[in-house]
Amino acid sequence: DIGAITHDGNAINKNSLLVGGLDVSFPKDDDNNQEAVAVYVILRYNNYPSTTITTTPQLVYRSHKFFKPTIPYIASYLAFREAIPLLQLISTQIQAQPEITPNVLFVDGNGQWHERRAGIACFVGVETGIPTVGVGKNFYSLDGVISKDGVMRGVKKGIECWYEEEVVRNAVDAKCVDGRKCLVVDGKHIEASKQEDSVSNEPTHKASMDEMLTSLHLIANGLSLPMLDTNTADVLAYALVGHGGNVCKGVRGVKNPIYISAGSNITLEDAVVLSAHLSKSRVPEPVREADSYGRKLLREQRTTRA
Repeated sequence: DIGAITHDGNAINKNSLLVGGLDVSFPKDDDNNQEAVAVYVILRYNNYPSTTITTTPQLVYRSHKFFKPTIPYIASYLAFREAIPLLQLISTQIQAQPEITPNVLFVDGNGQWHERRAGIACFVGVETGIPTVGVGKNFYSLDGVISKDGVMRGVKKGIECWYEEEVVRNAVDAKCVDGRKCLVVDGKHIEASKQEDSVSNEPTHKASMDEMLTSLHLIANGLSLPMLDTNTADVLAYALVGHGGNVCKGVRGVKNPIYISAGSNITLEDAVVLSAHLSKSRVPEPVREADSYGRKLLREQRTTRA
């Protein structure tokens, strides 16, 4: 139950959901002598959970902080480079306007999909006490876990299996209805996959990826596939695909997956459902808003210095 997510002991008001977005943008040349910018936004979703992906949230808070990174980028140590300015922005907001403190934070970066199960989203969640969701825009490879190619094969197979079962065999009439499901969860895990597939597993249909995603988009907010740590058999993240998309045309969701993991004080299932529910494009709207504003600030800074 998404409504059970709490912050400071208070359940989410189901008529209003406050969602924070955190992102750090760096200059294109990533010169340590140039400043990066940390951005924090808070969006209000009224009438939640009746919110749909076409709903435009209200921007109720936005702040940023330019800073010079003190350490270079090192894989799996992102929190040491980016977390401090983000935490400073959150602290300032809580002190100045505690009444709009988010029910949940979306962080551009991984949560428990991390070699020590402690990505930047975990760090922010533990420090603030606010439930956090890690949003990985790019695939992060863990030792002993699937590769990006393995994920893409698993995503393709997952979509084909869903289409075969629900559309071809059951002849589902894929129509957009008010009671559309939030998410379709595939039953198969993405693991260290084999290159070869048995002939019996080949789909009987000849639908293209676009056709399958169009059918999915009409009845669901996305397809999630659990990403399994092959060393421990634990599900650490979901590859989310078919969500968002071009809401103006309403044709289909996106092909390129994002990688959702729990940060702190939230279940992985709630994290992926919220991510699909609040995505108008490939990236959940709170992170997309923070990323867009950060890039705008960097462009303005470059123009000023030119």
